[in-house]
Amino acid sequence: MITLREFEKIIENDLIYQQELLYYIDTEGKERTIEDLGHLHFLIATQNCSIRLEGLDYYNKSLYDRCLSLKNNGPVTCHGFWSFKNSKSFPEHTDPIDVFVEVIYGSLNLILDKKSIILNTGETILIPANIKHQAVNDEESLILSFGLEKFLIDKI
Repeated sequence: MITLREFEKIIENDLIYQQELLYYIDTEGKERTIEDLGHLHFLIATQNCSIRLEGLDYYNKSLYDRCLSLKNNGPVTCHGFWSFKNSKSFPEHTDPIDVFVEVIYGSLNLILDKKSIILNTGETILIPANIKHQAVNDEESLILSFGLEKFLIDKI
């Protein structure tokens, strides 16, 4: 599907910045746009944030096919999250859709409905819609988040 090295190569490409697909989660848990490669390198050097890349379902056929395999009555999106040890993430929250999380590299401490679940490389979990959850980045990780989206007409 994708490796950490491939993820690193993707986020160093100008196309990602032109399309504003790269974000970081700041110390308050808010998402902010990463402006350019210099900004990215600064964030990686400080390692106090998580980095989110939108649209990985467009990266390659393997990821696209993985999205299709998740059988949904609507589109499936894929975002990548590269988190450093003890880096910030979103505060506890819910999503209005089901989300599959797959650990590609490292491990993730997922607080799901007030229970801690440790996921390691290769492991996947379903976070049902409207269930409170939070990623706690005890270790470095690369995770893929597959959102089982609804069509816009169904959201309106």
